[in-house]
This record gives sequence, C-alpha cells and structure tokens, in this order.
Amino acid sequence: FLVWDNCNNHCQFCFQRDNPRIFKQIQRKEALSKCLEFINSDKFINGSHILICGGEIFDNIQNEDMFNRFFKEMVILMNNNIVDLLYINTNLIYENLDVLMTLLKPMDENKLLSRVKFTTSYDIEGRFSKKGIELFQRNLKTIKEQFSDINIVSNTILTKPCCQAIIDGSFSVKQFMEEYKCWVNLIPYIVKDDKLTANS
Repeated sequence: FLVWDNCNNHCQFCFQRDNPRIFKQIQRKEALSKCLEFINSDKFINGSHILICGGEIFDNIQNEDMFNRFFKEMVILMNNNIVDLLYINTNLIYENLDVLMTLLKPMDENKLLSRVKFTTSYDIEGRFSKKGIELFQRNLKTIKEQFSDINIVSNTILTKPCCQAIIDGSFSVKQFMEEYKCWVNLIPYIVKDDKLTANS
C-alpha cells in the first residue's frame, strides 16, 4: 500500500515529487482505514505479505491514534497468520522516532520482529543534507540497539557518485553492513537527473 506521497525530503531521484498526492491528516486516516478494510475483506488472500510505504509515513505525524490502530491490527493479523510478513519503508530522516518505536514495541513483545521487514535508504548523493545524514545514522543505530532482532535492509541506489565511491574505496558496502548491523541492497538508478547517471 502506497498510502500517500507526503514527504519533506525532496530527493533528487524521486519521481513521486513531480506530481505528489499530498494528503491532509483526515485523508491519511482514511487511507489507513481503507487498507485495513481491504485486508479484512474476502478479497485479501490469507498468508499474504503487506507493504506499507509513502512518501514518508512516519514524519510529521499529528494523529498517532490512526497509526496505533493500524499496527495493533497488524499484530492481531500476524498472530492469526492472516498476514505473513509486514514490510515497512521509512527513510529515517526525521527527529521524532516515538511513533515508529511505539509500533515496533508490540511486534517485539509478540515475537513478530522476525516477520517485520524494515527497509530504509542510504545514498551517497541526492538524498541527504549534512543534518539529514546524521539523523539517518543516529536513528538507524537507535532502532537496532532497541530491537536487535529486527531485519533491516538499506537500499542504496547505484548513482554515479555511489559507483565512484565503491570503486575508489570511500564507501564500503561490507563496512556499512557491519557498522549498522543491516543488509545493503544495491539497486539500479532509474534516470531522472543525468548528473547522477553512472557511466556505462
């Protein structure tokens, strides 16, 4: 479920920012309700996986109740094996981790963290300001320290700066995985900005 496009990051390679669906708080609440409605309908195949993503779903949250309801329902559905795996995408470039931590805690308490697939993104260029990269690094370490069993994957786009950093040794995938205790998924760059396109 791509629930909304709201995001404050303006990444250079993001296609969603060209024509985003910016939802007000009431619309975001309705979007999550519609997701639950579908999952609890006869259209949903039991044992399926769920992906919840945006935009950015955990930044600038004003109504925590809608998230609590959604993720409490996910715990019930996973415990009853109606939902097998839950995928969460978040860029971690925000100050307040409270809502995210509140949602991960019941997953941990119900021994469901092994079925939560947590994906974030790390890029050499095009995503982070200096403050943003520090936030990302701090938040990623905080999550792993509090929930050591969580499976974290960091997507890294193979832009020209990324390829060059790997070649010249200034970025090591292995070192990144060891430092942040996560997996790195290298993904192709879909060209949006020619300056970020790697040489063939």
